[in-house]
Amino acid sequence: MDGTQRMLWTHQLNVANGAYHTGRRITRDASVDDRLLIVYRLGDVSRLRLTGQTLGQVLFGPRRSRTAGPYLGTRELWIATDPPLPLDLDGEVRGTTPVRIALLPDALRVLVPPTFTDT
Repeated sequence: MDGTQRMLWTHQLNVANGAYHTGRRITRDASVDDRLLIVYRLGDVSRLRLTGQTLGQVLFGPRRSRTAGPYLGTRELWIATDPPLPLDLDGEVRGTTPVRIALLPDALRVLVPPTFTDT
């Protein structure tokens, strides 16, 4: 990320483009308009820590700011695992690691009625 390599153990690495994951806010200040991918892990090699971190994210994640929590914000990242692992994209297995994930600004065009107010 951003020219820095980080090595970590995790049960699950989440990468989100926006404010929500599984219908819940990730942090109070994450937004689809901030042009950042929010990266955070749940658990490490211990299932007990996975349970604790998942519970902590559910209870406190929406209250924490992006910069105060265990979150990383970036426009692009490379993920490599040993061994290569499948990628779960919104419930669909699509591809394997290594993978590059990046934002393309203004890549999605949305049609709305003229009366739509952008917030």
